[in-house]
Amino acid sequence: MAKKYIDQDLFDYFVCFVALTSMVSEHSESEVFNMGWKSYEADLIDDGIKDDVLRAVHLAKSKLVEIDAPSHSAFFKHFQKHIEQYNPDGSKKRSLKKAFGGMWFAKSVQNPNRVQDFTKRMLAFYAGLITRAYQPQ
Repeated sequence: MAKKYIDQDLFDYFVCFVALTSMVSEHSESEVFNMGWKSYEADLIDDGIKDDVLRAVHLAKSKLVEIDAPSHSAFFKHFQKHIEQYNPDGSKKRSLKKAFGGMWFAKSVQNPNRVQDFTKRMLAFYAGLITRAYQPQ
C-alpha cells in the first residue's frame, strides 16, 4: 500500500494527543510527537507534519489562554472525544467511520490548510461547550 497524507480527523486528534500528553507528562511536545508518529510513519507521508502539529499545538494553547479557557488538559481530553464522535462539519460519525477511522481515511492529496482547519474546529467546539450545544461525557 502506498503512503498517503494524513486526513483532517487524524490530524486534529494527533494535535490533541500531543498537547494533552505533553501537559500531563514530563515529555516535551516534540518528544510526544516523535513517540506518536512512530505508529504512523510507515503509512503516512511526512510532509512537514511535525512542524504543522507543533504549530497547531502552540496556536491552540495560545487561543485557550486568550479566551481564558479553564483547564486546558481537560479541554483537549474532551475535544479528543468529540473528534472520535463527530465529523469536522459537526455531523455525528457513522459507526463504520468510528470503527475504521485514522488510516482507512488517509488522503492522496495534502490539506495545505490543516492547521487553520484544526483551529476553526477547536474554536467551534469551544463555542459549543460554552453555549452548551456540546455536553462532555
